[in-house]
Amino acid sequence: MLTTRYVVDAEGRFVRQSGLPGADRFDRALFAEDLAGLLQAGLSLHEALGVLAEGMPARADRARMQVLRQRIVNGLPVSRAMGDDPAYGAVLVALVQAGERSSGLAEGLARYAAAARRTQALRQQLQSALVYPTLLLAVALGVVLFLLGWMVPQFATVVADADAALSPAAQRLVATGRWLGEHRARWLGALGLVLASLVLLLCRADGRARLLAALSRWPGLQHTLLLLGGSRFFATVGMLTQAGLPLTQALELAQPLLLPAGREHLRGVLVQLRTGRALADCLDSRHFGDPVVGRLLEVGQRTGDLPATLARLTLLLEARAARRMAHLSHAFEPALMLLLGGLIGGVVLLMYVPLLELSSALQ
Repeated sequence: MLTTRYVVDAEGRFVRQSGLPGADRFDRALFAEDLAGLLQAGLSLHEALGVLAEGMPARADRARMQVLRQRIVNGLPVSRAMGDDPAYGAVLVALVQAGERSSGLAEGLARYAAAARRTQALRQQLQSALVYPTLLLAVALGVVLFLLGWMVPQFATVVADADAALSPAAQRLVATGRWLGEHRARWLGALGLVLASLVLLLCRADGRARLLAALSRWPGLQHTLLLLGGSRFFATVGMLTQAGLPLTQALELAQPLLLPAGREHLRGVLVQLRTGRALADCLDSRHFGDPVVGRLLEVGQRTGDLPATLARLTLLLEARAARRMAHLSHAFEPALMLLLGGLIGGVVLLMYVPLLELSSALQ
């Protein structure tokens, strides 16, 4: 299935185009990190974008930098020039816009890069925790498919040709094995279709969102996903408010980082904030995975330093999410090994039961 990506047309505008999944991935964290470093080194924005355009390995990224540089030369503000390209994202564009007003563009970009790197580290930790179970599941699935698709039908044929008296349970096992052999193309094709549909689902942003919403209903994963979403959410809100954006605007921009239930709750929070209520009084900590959220927000309101409080809250939730992922990994891997071992052992046992009965009958 094709996905949507953006390319530069002849007039320097970004237009939608179909392409393969992942064909045009722009690393916003790397862009912000490199641009902040060049600006802090004393280069002008025009010079920094020129350096980035020369150093980008991907042709689409080099074209993106050249278009951005040309638009700035033509007199557009940086945020306006970036806002026409969805690859930069609403949060980065809002940070750049705030940096333009306060002359703190480099500092805002550096904060964005640091927050994005922490988020990437958590994501990589989660991916690393899933690598071994995924490989184990793939190998076990291959073994089971080999047993069901080849070995079980062969055993069923041998037992059926022996023409020996078998128990009703053994007869059902033999009939099942013969059916698997006769309809091998059908059930293997159906299984392949299911796996292909799952892969295509993961390649689409809306598919990943639906899968994440489904996983968030599992009690074992719900708490971890709430902590991960909460850490990203408060990191973004703290970064935006520190840059000078109003709290309501920062909350609206960070809203997509929450799970569906959290986004629905935040819409109600925004309505209450506009009536004059304080954030700690209307924010429910259950949507962020930890009751400490409300307590720290109350401290931030009393001290009047909400961005610093949000930064501390982000680090706390990130640490707890990392510990939670480690605990889940340690508990999940042995359980998965037992489950897959039992599955493979059960298939092998079902193959040998008729053979044992056949051997007893022949003796």
